[in-house]
Amino acid sequence: MIGEGRKEPFYREGKKIDCWDLDGFEIEGLQENLRVVRYREKNEKTGEEKWVWLVTTSKEIDHKILWKMMHKRWDIEENAFHQLKTDYHADHCYCHEAVEVVFLFMLIAFNIREMYLYRRIHGFERSKITKKSVTRIFRDDLQAENVCRILYIEGG
Repeated sequence: MIGEGRKEPFYREGKKIDCWDLDGFEIEGLQENLRVVRYREKNEKTGEEKWVWLVTTSKEIDHKILWKMMHKRWDIEENAFHQLKTDYHADHCYCHEAVEVVFLFMLIAFNIREMYLYRRIHGFERSKITKKSVTRIFRDDLQAENVCRILYIEGG
């Protein structure tokens, strides 16, 4: 498999990424064929190499986008779930049901927003401000790390 499926190398985050992308793999009981993408990441400063394999049924997504998606998923695993397990005593079993856990976090966030709107902002119901616009403001401000303003000053 040295030359077959080989893509042009690309560079991200100080790494040279070599890629081999092949599809058409069959597994009994699976209706769709699988695509296997293999990456070799080489740190340009240290020379350290890491090999990563990705298996998907998607044929449309570019191999560079798949690499980025894979690394974003690792960020979630390494940061969010690791922090939850280490600092908040979320047992290992929570991580096996990650989609359910994320949904439950969304429910908690929804409830906190509702409590904030109706208990902290006096007269919110009469203000003609939509919940959707408040959510957008929260999201934008949180992304800009302007949490202090939205939580303490504007809330009254």
